[in-house]
Amino acid sequence: MNLLLSHNTPMSDDRQPLADKDLLLSATDLGVDLQGKSIIHDVDLNLTNHDFITVIGPNGAGKSTLLKVLLGIVPKSKGHIYRKPNLRIGYVPQQFDVPKTMPITVQGFLALDLSKKQHEIEAILSQLEMLEYQSTFMHQLSGGQRQRVLIARALIKDPDLLVLDEPAQNLDIKSQISLYKFLSTLYQTKKTSVLMVSHDLHMVMSLTTHVMCLYGHVCCAGEPKLITKDPAFTSIFGKEFASMMSIYQHAHDHHHGGSHE
Repeated sequence: MNLLLSHNTPMSDDRQPLADKDLLLSATDLGVDLQGKSIIHDVDLNLTNHDFITVIGPNGAGKSTLLKVLLGIVPKSKGHIYRKPNLRIGYVPQQFDVPKTMPITVQGFLALDLSKKQHEIEAILSQLEMLEYQSTFMHQLSGGQRQRVLIARALIKDPDLLVLDEPAQNLDIKSQISLYKFLSTLYQTKKTSVLMVSHDLHMVMSLTTHVMCLYGHVCCAGEPKLITKDPAFTSIFGKEFASMMSIYQHAHDHHHGGSHE
């Protein structure tokens, strides 16, 4: 299934940053031009061991392009990218369709080119509430069900870094909450680093360690509790929304951190 789902990434030939044993992936002065148009420019990013970074921004801001260029799917036009040698990446793309002419079951899809045993596959499917669908053909799944299978596929090789492009886009509210709880548990228990594009800002604020707001370039970046106070965030999402998210984050911090005060 190659890079679209999971692969071992060799170290980039680009300039290597200062030595940092915890550094998994970095970009410096990154730019991408497609068909003569600048999609992203002047992007800097450092992702270290046990980071959870979420990229947010309006439609057309270049978020999906950023993920693809970091993974080597889309070529960069300028800048430098570093990936830790032998970095294991699990990637869940925004769109992935299985044609009806490919009669493959969920279990068969997850077993392709992998050494995982049946009980290990079943354990991951169970965590994602998809165990009962293991004999279902991939093309018969709903969009949300297929998304969870893709996440299972990305996780099945125990990646160092999980890259998710709008993972909850086809899920109903209940399934979205379930997915984000699963990601939170994964992040906390397995120490897997996560790089995610998401529009679900209320979930982002309670889950992420770092937020990057992208609109062609990095408008603002930082901890969730600080990002809503940045004028660039307000200019993109509006004062009312920024205020609402700030209140939400304050309530979340108070709920979870009150005993430490």
